[in-house]
Amino acid sequence: MHRQGQTARAGVLGLAVGLSCWAAGCGGAAPRRELASGNPLDRARGIVKVSERGDLAAVHKLVDLLEDPDAAVRMYAILALRHLCGQDYGFHYYDCAADRAQAILRWRDALRNGELTPRHAATSEGAEAAAPEPPPCSSTQPAAEPASRVESGGP
Repeated sequence: MHRQGQTARAGVLGLAVGLSCWAAGCGGAAPRRELASGNPLDRARGIVKVSERGDLAAVHKLVDLLEDPDAAVRMYAILALRHLCGQDYGFHYYDCAADRAQAILRWRDALRNGELTPRHAATSEGAEAAAPEPPPCSSTQPAAEPASRVESGGP
């Protein structure tokens, strides 16, 4: 009898946790609400969640977040867009505002013209499609340093 009581209590506790999560907004729309938060950490967390869920309904809001004043939010937004759409339209979160604005215009034009194909729809039999190469950066991307070779052998 004692074991049945523990099992029943565990079931009730599980139900209570599930209901509280549902009431707190752990469902599909909650991460999209986080995208509009006044806290950059909440916005970044929401971006990660919509990206992980493959939430294509959030693409327009993610493009809006490319204009966020917080560089980390912009970084997470472009990473999520690359994940969802397989494209970045030359956007670099660290570029100057003018270069970012040009890339955001390319994103908005692509959305308006229906040029975006969600990456999840472009995959075949669960294999990830390769993301297209982004166009070369205009001016502010740091140049890669040449790799130094380590010679084997003694002095």
